[in-house]
Amino acid sequence: MRGFDLQRLRACVTVAVNDAILHAPWATALFSLDMNWMNRRREQIEQFAGLRYLAIPAVHTDNLQLEWTSDEVLWLRRVSGVPGLSTSSDTIYAGGGNSGFGALNLAYLMQVPRIVLLGYDLRNSGQHWHEGYTWRGCSNEKMYQNWARMMDRAAPQLRARGVEVFNASPTSNLTEYPVVSLESIPLEEPSCAAAN
Repeated sequence: MRGFDLQRLRACVTVAVNDAILHAPWATALFSLDMNWMNRRREQIEQFAGLRYLAIPAVHTDNLQLEWTSDEVLWLRRVSGVPGLSTSSDTIYAGGGNSGFGALNLAYLMQVPRIVLLGYDLRNSGQHWHEGYTWRGCSNEKMYQNWARMMDRAAPQLRARGVEVFNASPTSNLTEYPVVSLESIPLEEPSCAAAN
């Protein structure tokens, strides 16, 4: 993704995952299920003009919703330990363990026929395609491999609904989605690009 002209994504529904909103502030939506990120990026979340989807465990819902006004955030329930993608409009399955998987679930709920995954290499390279986070994460190679497996396991559910998913990360650990180059990705409506 380094050097990719993010302006190309303006023609489609774009879900910016976590810090991708700093690089695509015009995105259609932001998504996170990372409470550490939410707490550290509150100001950026509030300034974001698009739809704001935050998925949190039910145990935290009351506390966080009191701190934010209802028109600022679309709160989703984050449910762990369930495989696949949620089909309920108010719920995100966190079986994939990361916000990128949650964004894939969100795109599935949006019922778009085509999803392009950008920045989904799911490798422990030690850095993101963007500048990265100023705080240290706890992910390791085993976690990345597990995240890739969980995302691959969602492929049959996506195909059963007729959703095409393309992976624009040529060195990705994902194996169930056709790999396309950044230059050739189909980025017209009604595609959904998820920038992780």
